[in-house]
Amino acid sequence: MAFKNNIKQSDIILYLVDKFNTNYYGIPFSYGFYKFYGNNGVAEGLNIFWYKPRLNDKGLFDINESFDDETFVATKKRITTMDIQVSAGEYSGLPNVRYASFTADIEFLVYADDPLILQATKEAIEEIRNNSIGVEEIYEMSVRNESSVDSEYVKIVTNANGIDYGSLITVKGRNFMVMSMQIDITAGINVEFGNQATWKIGKYSDDDVLGTEYEVIPIISSFGVNQDLEPMQFLNGFTVEQQEKARQIHNYVKSRGFALTMTFFVDFSDIIIRDLFRQTFIKPELPPSYHVTTQFTEYVGGVATYPSDLLLENDYIYGDATIDSIQYGDVMIMSIGFAVGIVGWFNG
Repeated sequence: MAFKNNIKQSDIILYLVDKFNTNYYGIPFSYGFYKFYGNNGVAEGLNIFWYKPRLNDKGLFDINESFDDETFVATKKRITTMDIQVSAGEYSGLPNVRYASFTADIEFLVYADDPLILQATKEAIEEIRNNSIGVEEIYEMSVRNESSVDSEYVKIVTNANGIDYGSLITVKGRNFMVMSMQIDITAGINVEFGNQATWKIGKYSDDDVLGTEYEVIPIISSFGVNQDLEPMQFLNGFTVEQQEKARQIHNYVKSRGFALTMTFFVDFSDIIIRDLFRQTFIKPELPPSYHVTTQFTEYVGGVATYPSDLLLENDYIYGDATIDSIQYGDVMIMSIGFAVGIVGWFNG
């Protein structure tokens, strides 16, 4: 049986530890040790996780001490200890698709006797939380094959929830604040995510001049093609091939239409969203026309590329639109349907 790999919980833990260590303040976050040792006892490229707090010779788990043999300089660095519990994961049931979703419960022990350290660490955690909302990233993970350890890139989409600031605990006479949060993670290797689509919309003036195109982020969008088919059936012929064709209906395409739908949160400060919202109740002389550009990102070797064959551009007229129920305490949502329109044909 061939050696098969998939996304592991340890890959998700590694990703989260690395992500928290990218915070603006440079505050180090630590989750135990992770090494892989081969038969010769030398650390190799594949990481395996196990949790064990780092302790210095005084038994402190949040102080990392080091000594430089060349400069004879001893340094102490305070670290924030974290514990990450990743769910078992829900995997795709298709054998050829590597795709899974996880939930990570993360807990931090933040040193609280120094208010500046407490505040900076709190802001670092909030920064990573904010940078984990609706974000797609590429992460390089190690995979073991039959005879080697290789690298593979995984697409990771995250969404973070609120932070629980918990309560104070005392460890060896020092106070720590227990903070916790949850991050939902969807990871895939040979699948594409909606985050890879970039949308821009520009409006045509009355004399068919395209204005500035603005980037928009719909809640959900969809597009497709509708083909009007005309059925036909051959008469029985003399050859075997003609008789075979005559036993079933064949179709040809009479016409083809393309359409686009988008759903947005209503935001009056957004120029395009505001204009689309107003179109639901104003009475223009002519239906407005828009130019919509959609670019899909493709990752090659972990690098984002923007291939021309994944670029969609078309001119549309404003079609059906609905402002969902408007009620106190709820966000207004707007759904719009666009149909391909004629722009500039009769003005040239």
